[in-house]
Amino acid sequence: MSPSLASIAGAKRLRVEVRPASVKLVPKAAFGSRRLLSARAIALEVTAGSGEDGAEPWRAVVDVLAEALREPRGRLGRVEMVLSDHFVRHLLIPWSNDLVGDGERLAFAQLSFRELYGHVSDTWDFALDEQPAGEASFACAVDRALVSSLREVVTRAGGQLAALTPALADCINRHRKALKAPEFCFAMAEAGRISLAFRSLAGWEAVRSRRIDGPLAETLPTLLKQETVVGTAREGGVLYLCADASADAAAFPVPGWRVVALGVSGFARSPPTDRQLVAAGG
Repeated sequence: MSPSLASIAGAKRLRVEVRPASVKLVPKAAFGSRRLLSARAIALEVTAGSGEDGAEPWRAVVDVLAEALREPRGRLGRVEMVLSDHFVRHLLIPWSNDLVGDGERLAFAQLSFRELYGHVSDTWDFALDEQPAGEASFACAVDRALVSSLREVVTRAGGQLAALTPALADCINRHRKALKAPEFCFAMAEAGRISLAFRSLAGWEAVRSRRIDGPLAETLPTLLKQETVVGTAREGGVLYLCADASADAAAFPVPGWRVVALGVSGFARSPPTDRQLVAAGG
């Protein structure tokens, strides 16, 4: 039986992990409190062809979240969300000395998404992280309607959406201290999707997010070979693997790579300590 959500109303902060087939709520008590608050995971039944009737593919999970947040009584507090990479598009934006200020850098990122995806990107919200001068930056895009719906759900429940973070960024932030190799590939696996970020001595070089249909042990080596062919990845090295509990991520070798497992869950159990790529303000 799932724990009662009544404790959420007494939490100073609530972490919500949003995936296509589940929602997980992790309440955090106020600092210094000895009160134990239970997490709750809610599974959704996802059928083939979901969203083909014209409805947004994320609508079902938002509706489930809205219902869950209506259950507790009292003020909800701050809500920090981690958004599955199924709902996020990623790009790496090269450094340019001609871009001055955050506004110009973000506008350039928007243009980069539009060149790749076309006019559909006009319906997305964008965010860009900060990297040292001379290095490329991560950029992400999320359906504007999804961001608005999540913010509205939290507001109606009496809470405040404090942060909305893509799963890849959340996972990198959580394991940042463990990334000691000067050059590596960072892989964040979920059920049905994997995101890859490649880093060299010069900084981040590329980011990919791919849908996968087969077992991770079969698809990941193939994807890395493909990235090697196009010049994104080196022929082997250190591979940091962070896998969601729903992914098929039992220990397996990857030819040419030294695999470093970073935990059984690609979604952190504690809130991110670094910047979020998608700010709550949109």
